[in-house]
Amino acid sequence: MEVTITLALVGVLVGLLVYLSYRSMTRPANFPPGPRGIPIIGSLHLLKEYPERDMLKISKNYGNIFSLKTAAKNFVCVCGTDLNNEVLNHKDIANRKDNYAFFIVKGNEPEGITTRRYSKELILNREFMHSVLTDAQKIESNIDEIVEIEITNLMDKLEKMFKSCQPKYLSDVLMTLAIDTYLSVIFGRKTNKTVEEENKKDELLRNVLLLRTAFQDVFFKLPELISGLHKLWLPESTKKFISASEGIFRYGADRLEDHKNSWDSEKPRDMVDLYLNKMDEEKELQDPVFTKVNFQHLLFDILLGGLENTGNTAEFALLYLAAHPSVQSRLHKEIIQVLGRNGKMQYADIKRMDFTKATVCEILRFSSTAPVGVTRKAIRDVTICGYSIPKETTFLMNPWSSHTQDDKWNNPKEFDPENFLDRNGKFVRNNALMPFGGGLRSCVGASLAKRQLFVFLVKLIQKFHIKPETDDTKIDHEPIGGFVHSPKPQKLRLQLREIDY
Repeated sequence: MEVTITLALVGVLVGLLVYLSYRSMTRPANFPPGPRGIPIIGSLHLLKEYPERDMLKISKNYGNIFSLKTAAKNFVCVCGTDLNNEVLNHKDIANRKDNYAFFIVKGNEPEGITTRRYSKELILNREFMHSVLTDAQKIESNIDEIVEIEITNLMDKLEKMFKSCQPKYLSDVLMTLAIDTYLSVIFGRKTNKTVEEENKKDELLRNVLLLRTAFQDVFFKLPELISGLHKLWLPESTKKFISASEGIFRYGADRLEDHKNSWDSEKPRDMVDLYLNKMDEEKELQDPVFTKVNFQHLLFDILLGGLENTGNTAEFALLYLAAHPSVQSRLHKEIIQVLGRNGKMQYADIKRMDFTKATVCEILRFSSTAPVGVTRKAIRDVTICGYSIPKETTFLMNPWSSHTQDDKWNNPKEFDPENFLDRNGKFVRNNALMPFGGGLRSCVGASLAKRQLFVFLVKLIQKFHIKPETDDTKIDHEPIGGFVHSPKPQKLRLQLREIDY
């Protein structure tokens, strides 16, 4: 009897392994081709430290649309401007890939924006965020003023930091700028914060940084490759991710409750007051969208996406400028011509600042902080380039491939603002630039991010020369690899400009 049971179990195990081997090596009919990979493991492991570069290498053999696999899941990868834009703007490719870590902290039906399935609720959240970020008149905390004040404060802080003229790392201070700006937009700007409020903000920043550290850990992705593994075992990085996420959720819940005590629906001060108005409008509904949990998830999404990209992009900007003093000189000349030495920028001035606009876009292109964007899933069966792709298939885009495409840029492999200028020195847009995604799930914070980078660049160049650690130090442009690009830690010097420069 025992022998029979043992043989049956062995048979089931062998059958399961054969089935998984078969699934990992086969594709649906008329599906994009791709490398065969390893039985059971599949081929997704071919994307390593720099997945965007590995995708481009694979595309040399299979074309700009190809497929990769895990044991039982199919992934479609796309490279190049045309295919990236087609997928990003496809109305039937708008869901999010299931992610075990997000499901652990948010549940199987995540709310908010980033990981939520495409739905009426997602559209309402996006409309709400777009309204907050684009209509500054709706709230007392004017977003343009918040950006101006926070960046001015940063410049004063940098002046004090570099009073001794010693080179310093700037990652932490730039991340603090990002969090101060976002928290001021969300919760309103307070000129005098209590010690307790500052401590809570510092704890929040630590939790956001913990999330970034978790994403960079190679073991964090392992449960994604082996279905069900997260139910048996979690990497230490995932445990830290869960703890940090819970801290962010607590912060959001506490601040939402604090706001209720002084909320006036007729005089919204910030994003939270507008959110409380939405909650009030829906209080009689059986299934409201704007709930406490939705707010917690929304805050999580804003901080995770916004801080990572804003802080990294600002640091990349400093490194690129330190490596290219001629770009700094040209920027300063244009800024002086349009604004004067200390003039406050009005947004109408942007139209006359072609080289500054070009430099902002070149920073976004060259840094490619989200080199493979955010994954999408097909809502229903779709056809791309003649291939039949079933519902629920995951798409991996590659904006980096578009940002480095030879026929789209004057000088794709170097940092060069001329990539966005015509022969007359006028700014020109380029549809190959896609740092914020596109279509139904484009980044809702794109306008704020670009606005912040533009003001940061202007105020920085008005006040400082940016230099490497020493006159002989060569700036390393190579980013830390992964699904998010981060700058390699490098010390910089900021030298005050002479008054009569």
